[in-house]
Amino acid sequence: LELAMEIVRRKVLVGLMDRMEESIAIFDQYFGFAPGLDFDEQWFMECKFNKALGGGANRNFNKKTVDPESDTYKNIARRNRHDRELYAYIVQLFETRKQL
Repeated sequence: LELAMEIVRRKVLVGLMDRMEESIAIFDQYFGFAPGLDFDEQWFMECKFNKALGGGANRNFNKKTVDPESDTYKNIARRNRHDRELYAYIVQLFETRKQL
């Protein structure tokens, strides 16, 4: 877990699906993209949002909820403890970096 956190901190530019607009602004700033280059800014933003939201592993078409008090939930949470800790670290890193 510590190694994963260090790699993310040093080598990864993070964005969050549930905070897409802020994430894209961070990416724009990092890569030096300027809005309204040779095309309409609104079209550009729509393309970026559609590309980011249009697919990938983070889509869940058959989302089912599990009661947080159930044994199933507790078992999943226990097995994914390190993933949850890494995600919490990534959110914290996102908050820190967006203020730079």
